[in-house]
Amino acid sequence: MSKPSENSAQVWVVGGGPAGVAAAIGLALRGLSVRLATPAPAPQPLLGESLPPAIAPLLVELGVWADFVRGPHLKCYANESAWGEQTLRLHSFMTHPVGHGWHIERAALEAMLLDRARDLGVMMTPSSTSRAGAAFVIDATGRRSVVALSRGESRRHRDHQVAVVGLFRNDARAPSATSRVEAVEGGYWYSAPMPFGRTVCAYFTEPSCWARQARCGRERAFCDLLARSQHTRERSDGQKLVSIALYAAGSSRLTRFYGGDWLAVGDAAVTRDPLSSGGIYEGLRSGLRAARAVARHLAGDASAIVGYAGELEQRFERDARRRQRLYATERRFPVAKFWRERHALDHATPDRKPEEHAAWPSEISI
Repeated sequence: MSKPSENSAQVWVVGGGPAGVAAAIGLALRGLSVRLATPAPAPQPLLGESLPPAIAPLLVELGVWADFVRGPHLKCYANESAWGEQTLRLHSFMTHPVGHGWHIERAALEAMLLDRARDLGVMMTPSSTSRAGAAFVIDATGRRSVVALSRGESRRHRDHQVAVVGLFRNDARAPSATSRVEAVEGGYWYSAPMPFGRTVCAYFTEPSCWARQARCGRERAFCDLLARSQHTRERSDGQKLVSIALYAAGSSRLTRFYGGDWLAVGDAAVTRDPLSSGGIYEGLRSGLRAARAVARHLAGDASAIVGYAGELEQRFERDARRRQRLYATERRFPVAKFWRERHALDHATPDRKPEEHAAWPSEISI
């Protein structure tokens, strides 16, 4: 059997992150020919993230659940939070039908999804420059939204925050089984164990606040802020700081999620507040829903793409309302810029002038 030519695919998926690969897998499972344009390796390492118990059905649908549970990922039995008060509260997953979430090794997850796509016959290419002959294109290029912006769309930003992420290592330390969130005056901390004896501590704040704090140097500023935290610094005690990276972590969305022959998935469509724990989960979900919609569209269902976009819109607005209610419960720092900005956000009037952050890489999602 001859190998299909580069331009013979019915659908091009541009972008090889979780959302894009999920879309490619979903399309291949429906018998469509797919070409996946994967990006060059990320300039910064893929960091650990926490996934909710609800991730299990999505991984089953993708056909990778058995491989996932054999992977290096750690079980997460609860979230801890000091939010609205100094006391650390435990929010257990044990009443959930699945029973626990996961602290994942992101690189291992992405490699597993790519292997599954290849096994299903998805064609791979490092280039996205030529898509002649494809009936449909899926934009999975993250915040850059390359396909959508080339079609005249733009992004609307609801807020701007950055994540300053420190990676620690101590092979002798037993990992915890919880993720932790701690609100502080300048923003909030997230911390979690990672496979292979590592811990991630991420500080979320306003870009201007971090720029002011980092005048003394990135590492010094990060370590000073960590030392002033109450609960997060315990996670890094006795561990060696391996690296510090800066990520964009604001909420935004495309003005429109689809056109006549394209649609967007994952971060290319919307980016959520990291507190939603919805980055990878929503990326995989939107990829699978997009695959279903595109398959129906190509089979003649004129309403399929509109329906996909409508559901994406509803979920984004739902998450925005939930986030607003969550930020409203933290009132200990009324004069701090980060909290003033969060309390002033109104999901009904989302447009705010974007700050300059084009050089920042894609967000982490917790």
